[in-house]
Amino acid sequence: MHATANATVHEFAMTGLFGCERCGRKLEPHWSRCRPAHRCRHGRTSSRTRWQRPIKNIYAREDQAMAFLEQAGITAADLVTVVEAHRMIIWCDHHTWRLEIDGNVVVTNDPPRMPPVPKQRTPRQTANTLPGDRVASIEAVGQ
Repeated sequence: MHATANATVHEFAMTGLFGCERCGRKLEPHWSRCRPAHRCRHGRTSSRTRWQRPIKNIYAREDQAMAFLEQAGITAADLVTVVEAHRMIIWCDHHTWRLEIDGNVVVTNDPPRMPPVPKQRTPRQTANTLPGDRVASIEAVGQ
């Protein structure tokens, strides 16, 4: 679980299953565009100075991972059983993902392409509307 600044709690079902092919670290949970995802920043944080030759962050969405696992015959219902019985990790790179179960490579493939999430715009606040009053702000835009 991950709590945000506005007290929204996000659940991550696949925490600990992703590894970074480039640096060997586990990917950290990260909420991205209204979806659970994981990322590796290769040890870089905002408190450290920028590297001379930075490596791009690696991102893996959980819905992408489920589509990738289905290529190996692992469904969402089987996932808990497989994780409890075996050491499973999905090694992620920018162009290739590799599924290892107990140290054996099961699937190596490109990460599945998923449709993007449409951007959700909120109406602009005007001087005569309260922050939570959407109807009044929509009417104000139409005038």
